[in-house]
Amino acid sequence: AGAATGFVLGRATGRRPSAGPAEAPAAAVGADKADKVVIPHPPPAPAVKGKYTLEEVKKHNTEDDAWMVYGGRVYDVTNFVEPHPGGKTSILINLDGADTTEEFNAIHSKKAVKMLEDYLIGDLVEGGGGVAAAAAAPAPGPVAADGAALVALDPRRKVSLRLVKRTQKSHNTVVLRFALPSPGHRLGLPVGQHFLCYGKDKAGGAVIRAYTPLTGDEVAGHVDLLIKVYYPAPPRFPEGGRMSQYLDDLRIGQTLDVKGPLGEFEYLGRGDFTVHGKPGPKLKQLSMIAGGTGITPCWQLIQYILEIEKDPTVALRLLFANQAEEDILLRDELDALAARHPNFAVAYTLDRPPPQWKHSSGFITHEMCQEALFRPAEGTLCVICGPPVMVDRACVPNLTKMGYRDDQIFVF
Repeated sequence: AGAATGFVLGRATGRRPSAGPAEAPAAAVGADKADKVVIPHPPPAPAVKGKYTLEEVKKHNTEDDAWMVYGGRVYDVTNFVEPHPGGKTSILINLDGADTTEEFNAIHSKKAVKMLEDYLIGDLVEGGGGVAAAAAAPAPGPVAADGAALVALDPRRKVSLRLVKRTQKSHNTVVLRFALPSPGHRLGLPVGQHFLCYGKDKAGGAVIRAYTPLTGDEVAGHVDLLIKVYYPAPPRFPEGGRMSQYLDDLRIGQTLDVKGPLGEFEYLGRGDFTVHGKPGPKLKQLSMIAGGTGITPCWQLIQYILEIEKDPTVALRLLFANQAEEDILLRDELDALAARHPNFAVAYTLDRPPPQWKHSSGFITHEMCQEALFRPAEGTLCVICGPPVMVDRACVPNLTKMGYRDDQIFVF
């Protein structure tokens, strides 16, 4: 389930399209809205709008020179790359000259579309591949040169992955296994990052969400996605989760289009990590807070540090919030890891605890954070993934009260 195109380091300023928390009702959270984004000034509008071919647009594909196509028109979004609330990689991933209309509309409001007009520089015209070529078809997967690693993900093109196995975990949770282009392919996903999934809702509208898989580059030939299906639950959640229902409806042999990797955080191993491509201090203690399906990026880090690297020098603690006991994803696996590894501990809190519940209950509080997480120190980082209201009202304020600095808090 979900983690995705966006980051916040320190204060919450924006949100990615998340396949988990954004689809689900908030669990063990407070309430309110995120802080406002500071909008950068667009470049001065050209006196005369230009006409650009696809090949010309493709040349402007870096964070210092970023053009994108929306609705057959060309926009210079260079000034918006760095402060973009979804993270700069969620812009850079679309700088291939392809028309981004469907993707943009799927994850942005009408206000964002209106803001885009300030960055308009001209129209896309035929020539050098033509407008029709801009909407690139999904690729079967990159082909590596001799001796190079085979990786499935492509940051500039959709790749189609075929569903080969479904494992039902509960009435509303399923693990979907997708085959990579060949048995020798690795996913090509850095630890701490995620990829976009493309689907359709019941009305045929585009739906795009970002997911963190259960498996990473340690596995060849396939990738597993843990999906919690949010069925319609009127009046509060009348449509349910549009992407989770789309994925649940996939049958063996059908394909899912994906694109990535993307994300502003990357764990390099042995306590080394980067944010926005810049190295962070050597990690000694990793606190984690997850809400509902926001467990998957935390699981990715836990699994990598404990089971793949087998690194005893990084200590990990997880506070995991859910609505009810049956909602706790990966509980058996988390408890088993905590039993095997003395450098890992997990704590739970529920909105609706059952009788005889031995863990915490209710919204995440300052006391909960003090009991479950590391006290801030040099070499300490806290990563968070969950519903925005949980992050903004329950997590960041309580971590700040504990003494965590802005640069010690990262929100997936």
